[in-house]
Amino acid sequence: MSTPIDTRTDILRVLDRAAPYALPEARLAEEFPQLSGADLAEHLGWLLDQRLAGRMTDRLGATKWFIKEAGQTALRAL
Repeated sequence: MSTPIDTRTDILRVLDRAAPYALPEARLAEEFPQLSGADLAEHLGWLLDQRLAGRMTDRLGATKWFIKEAGQTALRAL
């Protein structure tokens, strides 16, 4: 069983691998099938609040996520 810190670190790693591109939220959900939609949203919200990840909406209305410099720094500090 992973801890919230482990899960958030894993999310940051996925976002970092995709950099400099943003990943659709649906793609993130595919990467973490063990998480419910609400759990994934909670983790992404925490990363957003901590300014480790960012969120954008594309022209079609899809939500996409990307890692911010602070998130990359946090990963390097591990």
